[in-house]
Amino acid sequence: MSDTFDPEYSWLTTWKENPHPPILFYGTSSNLVHKIEEHGLTPGMEEEDNLMAIARHVLSSAKKLGDKRTAEQAEIILLEHGEKPGPLKLTFNYYHALYLARKKTRRLEALQWLCETFGERAGQCEDANLAELAIDRVRYSCQGMCDLHLSPPGIVVYVRTDLSKFQNLSPLLKDKKELKRALKGKSRLCKNHWPKASWWKKLTRSAVERYLEESIRGDQDRPGLGEEVVTLSPIPITDILRIELPPGGE
Repeated sequence: MSDTFDPEYSWLTTWKENPHPPILFYGTSSNLVHKIEEHGLTPGMEEEDNLMAIARHVLSSAKKLGDKRTAEQAEIILLEHGEKPGPLKLTFNYYHALYLARKKTRRLEALQWLCETFGERAGQCEDANLAELAIDRVRYSCQGMCDLHLSPPGIVVYVRTDLSKFQNLSPLLKDKKELKRALKGKSRLCKNHWPKASWWKKLTRSAVERYLEESIRGDQDRPGLGEEVVTLSPIPITDILRIELPPGGE
């Protein structure tokens, strides 16, 4: 990847002074591609995809069948992968988006494994009618999940949208005075994120811009000041630049 995701964006000015905002990223699993392409990104979208409802169906059914092992497995999946409704969480850090995409993909894999093992164990239940009813309930709850398959790839969504929608933005993006202080090496952020003050005046304009971007975006090893920003506003389809499979996700 190049030093910047958007060569036309100047990190030496605030986002309001640029002709367009910088790019953000959203990492998720591929089962949401059609929903994103149809409706954009919406708060609560992850919780509405029915995944944890299926895990709860398996948990309830396993308890009725006396299948303690499957019930325990379902409880672990709900504990590890269940998400509470909340705002959209986007990031300036591409690598953080990759991490989130892989994490949410693992949720799909865990759920598929749970459904497969539940089907096998339910078939061993002494009450065949009860077992069949339990399996039918899970199949019914799985309707609309035709994209669920073994090892589904994660996806990263590229977004360019109005940054005034977001909370906890880095002041370097929106505060002109804070940015000017930082460019003079006087910002409190310089000590932790940028080269020593003695180096600062010797840097070229492109190097200064690169350090500004790195301090906000972060990289593979550092989180950056904008690793996670949140919004309660939907991101319309018009603000989505592209959806990509991460490297190795094909």
